[in-house]
Amino acid sequence: MIRLALRNTVDQIIEIDGLTPDRTAALSQSDISSLPVLAGSRRATVGDFFTVSGERSDRLHIEGDLHNVDGLGAGMAGGELMIHGSGGRRVGAGMTGGSIDVRGDVGDDAGLGMQGGALRVAGDAGDRLGAAPPGAAKGMTGGEIVVTGSAGRDAAARARRGLVVVGGNAGADAARAIIAGTLVVF
Repeated sequence: MIRLALRNTVDQIIEIDGLTPDRTAALSQSDISSLPVLAGSRRATVGDFFTVSGERSDRLHIEGDLHNVDGLGAGMAGGELMIHGSGGRRVGAGMTGGSIDVRGDVGDDAGLGMQGGALRVAGDAGDRLGAAPPGAAKGMTGGEIVVTGSAGRDAAARARRGLVVVGGNAGADAARAIIAGTLVVF
């Protein structure tokens, strides 16, 4: 298992797209620490913000208050990602496989354009959960998303396949233009 622990509270947005368990499965601890991130407008590395332990595993655990860390699990194709705390925007966006388990809230665009895999959120989700990326005709085309709390506007908008379950309330325009997908709100 690979563990990333956030060193300090992050006041700026960190873009961390591409940090996925299927990618870390072949990387050493040093390689993981060297992966690029964007901190505001400057280039940085994972090691600048996180303490990294473990290597070469498709089980990735990330700890800390990650509400300003965007793109966690974006593009993920396999493996297991556990987020101990809240995640920022685009958690699991474009994922095709594997599982993401978030022990907190997620920001806007979680599961955006998702094609497969499972995203579980033990908290609330922002706007456009499992919806279509800007300008795209299709939203989620496969997989499942389960949110124990509430979801914001446009949950499952333009979804073509897949399952979205929301345990709380869903905002305005939930399931807008959905075809063949399923949105369940309790």
